[in-house]
Amino acid sequence: MYPVDKDYPVDKKLAELGERLDGDCEAGNYSEALQGYQAILDSMLQKQDIDSFLLAKLTLGKLLTLVRSGKITEAHQVWSAEPSSFDGLGVQFLEAGQVSVLDSIIYLMISGFFYSISAGNLEVAIQGVNDRMNAVCKYGLADNPAILPQAFSNWHRFLQNVFSEAPYNGVPPEDALSSFRTAIAAYRKTIQLVQIDFPSPSPWLVDW
Repeated sequence: MYPVDKDYPVDKKLAELGERLDGDCEAGNYSEALQGYQAILDSMLQKQDIDSFLLAKLTLGKLLTLVRSGKITEAHQVWSAEPSSFDGLGVQFLEAGQVSVLDSIIYLMISGFFYSISAGNLEVAIQGVNDRMNAVCKYGLADNPAILPQAFSNWHRFLQNVFSEAPYNGVPPEDALSSFRTAIAAYRKTIQLVQIDFPSPSPWLVDW
C-alpha cells in the first residue's frame, strides 16, 4: 500500500486541476472529467504518495460524474468498492470526513440515492435513505438552507425509488414518509419535486 499523506497544503496543481474537472462535470463534460480524475490518481501513484484529501475529492467527483451521466452501475461499483482498492479507500476517506462538511453532505445524498435503488431488504433501503437524508436536511436547516429545496426533493424522489414496484407504484406509504414529514415541517416552506441532482462540491484549494 502506498503511504497516505494527510498533511496540508495539498498539491496545488492537482487541486487546481480538480476544480476544473468539477467544472467539467457541472457543464456535462463527463468524459473529460472522468479522464482528469484518473489523471490525478495516476499522478499520485507515480509519486507513490496518496493524499487522503485529494483521493476523497476525486472519488466524490467520480461518483457525481457517473451518476449525472447515467452510469449508475459504474457509480455503484465505486461506492461499494473493496476497501483495499483506491475507489474503496477514497470512499473510506469520504466517510471519515477528510473533506469539507458540504462535500460530506453531498456524499450522504449520493449514498441515500444508492440505498433508494438497492434491490435488497425494503426496510434497510428505507432506513438507509431516511437516516442519510435526515442528516442532510438537519445540516441544511441549521447551516445551509440553500441546499434544502434540492435536498427535500431528492429525499422524496429516493423514497419513490424505494417504492417504485407494485403495489406501491412510486407512492411511498405514510409510515415511510414520517421522518420526511417531520423535517419538512421544520422547513415551513413548500417544496417542488425536481430531477434528482446534487449541490456543487467545495473548492479543492483548502480554505476551511
